[in-house]
Amino acid sequence: MSSKDNSPAAKAARKAARKVAKKAAKKAAKKEAKRQAAAAAAGSPPAKKAKIAAAPSSANAEVVAFREKNNLTISGPDSEIAPFLTFAEARKHFPTKCMDACDAQGYVAPTPIQAQTWPALLQKRDMIGIAETGSGKTMAFVLPAAALMLKGDCTRRGRYPRFLCLSPTRELAMQIDQVCQFVGKSCNLANTCIFGGVPKWTQRKALKDGVDFVTGTPGRMKDMLENDCLDLSKVSSSSTPDAVCLSASLPRCVLAGRLAAAAGPFLF
Repeated sequence: MSSKDNSPAAKAARKAARKVAKKAAKKAAKKEAKRQAAAAAAGSPPAKKAKIAAAPSSANAEVVAFREKNNLTISGPDSEIAPFLTFAEARKHFPTKCMDACDAQGYVAPTPIQAQTWPALLQKRDMIGIAETGSGKTMAFVLPAAALMLKGDCTRRGRYPRFLCLSPTRELAMQIDQVCQFVGKSCNLANTCIFGGVPKWTQRKALKDGVDFVTGTPGRMKDMLENDCLDLSKVSSSSTPDAVCLSASLPRCVLAGRLAAAAGPFLF
């Protein structure tokens, strides 16, 4: 992880980001108060608060210290979602099968990108995350996808994909598929990887048998769609590592690797 940039410009940027986050939180709280007041006047009980990050994260000294230590810059309307600082906190929100996958890999604590990404994606928020190579970005989006899929039918043969990941290269697609595979093994979820340069029939068979995770490159994915071998009508979450462009009305997670270490991980 890169050292914190303490230049005047960087300090000003962090200060501005905190102001934007606080302003967004106040606006959201005011809007929620009006909605609950209207619901009470109509005689209906107010909706329950979200289980994740019930309190504004900017007011939590531990969260602030965590973000400053790991050089995390957060912005956007959902910037008040607090991270999962430990696996103990994550276990309160993830199914046991998901956490078993982490235990099998010997993980001891969430990485910064995972800590901040997991609670946001579990609430089905769209997001963009930027972090260094080797920071755990793949597990950051695969584990929440598995958790959300476990709420549905995971046993029916011939089921359609529910998670789509587009990769710019074959090599990256195969790496992501490996993570989907060991998470899927723990969660009883099927996966397949679609890319060019190899025979299509094995990929077609995997899709016909039914999969949950589909990872691949745009060219072969387009080919499968045009030949009616791939149905994305059930996809409920998607990821585009390294900023592959995805045109779809779906909850999206874009996690980009960053080789330069100029300003630390960012989440938007």
